[in-house]
Amino acid sequence: MKTTSLSHIFSLILLSLVVGLGAGIIGTALTTDYLSEYAFGLSRLTEPLRITQELPRVIPKNYEDALSLLQERALPAVGSLFEKAQMTETGVPFSLSHKPVIALTSDGWLLASQAAVGDHVQWQTQQCEIDKRIEEPLTGFVFAHCQTNNVSVVNFGSGYDVAVGDQLFIVSAAGVVNVTTVSSVTWGTQSMESSDIPLRRIHMLSSSAFEQGSAVFNLFGDLVGVVSYTEGVAEMIPFEQLSNAFRQVLLPSDSIVHPALGLQGIDLSRTVGVSPELSRGLHQGFLLYAQQTPEAVNTTTSLELLEGDIILSIEGVAIDSLFSIDDLLTSYVVGDEIHLTIDRAGLQQEVTVTLGELKI
Repeated sequence: MKTTSLSHIFSLILLSLVVGLGAGIIGTALTTDYLSEYAFGLSRLTEPLRITQELPRVIPKNYEDALSLLQERALPAVGSLFEKAQMTETGVPFSLSHKPVIALTSDGWLLASQAAVGDHVQWQTQQCEIDKRIEEPLTGFVFAHCQTNNVSVVNFGSGYDVAVGDQLFIVSAAGVVNVTTVSSVTWGTQSMESSDIPLRRIHMLSSSAFEQGSAVFNLFGDLVGVVSYTEGVAEMIPFEQLSNAFRQVLLPSDSIVHPALGLQGIDLSRTVGVSPELSRGLHQGFLLYAQQTPEAVNTTTSLELLEGDIILSIEGVAIDSLFSIDDLLTSYVVGDEIHLTIDRAGLQQEVTVTLGELKI
């Protein structure tokens, strides 16, 4: 009896191993191709900023080399959107589209300034009809899907690395290319600001000719942002401010949420004339000013944050002239536990925070 039982058990174990191995191979085959094209790019954008080092890259020698890179890496991934109402039995000329779309995944996820179910998209060699859309609530941009087959996709770069004097390529519908230079980088116009609303914007020369939603590429042909108009002025939204939303779309999710600390304060790196009694001689960090209500966004903290505290860093990354507090928050999601270093009355303390959800 013992021999029969052991033999039966051994057979069951062997069968389980074979079935499990087969399922693993099938599962890997089904998922690897789908994820591999953009997983690396997304991981770079959603890691805490500037913690990892990248290998140096060779800058294109001249305009022709940069344009060649753009044509190879970027132009095939920018298409044109045609509204459903435009479509007729005889079709629509390419010239009637002024709405660019940016291919993010080879199976049809794209980014556009606006899009509706039933709209049509034209890539270089493919056409498709939008069957799903998810709006990003902070910018109003739309992640949309239409069924494609191995359409070319963008390479992801860092919009937060873009600096004054950098040259950029603006790609609009129908592959129209403009070359521009960064004139300034700004973080809003108010001294008091929220910890949670991403404010960084890139301003460019000759921007009045750029279309809403145009893709912005660096000299390496990497997507670094999109063109958006605010009060009639064109500016670039860094892609980092959209990458968190994009990751949620791929989970998948039917709506997009943003993390929040629920704080109000003053960015000491970008504000002049703050009282020394408030700043305590510090010229960087986020000074909490006025009543703080982190509970309003369901944020929890290991130590109550008080008016007058200065948040110096998040996970060891300084809040300074390179990164604002809202820049750093774009690396995290609702429910993440993060560690803050604060200055309270001249003494540094560590605070653990579980991020809440931004109310929009």
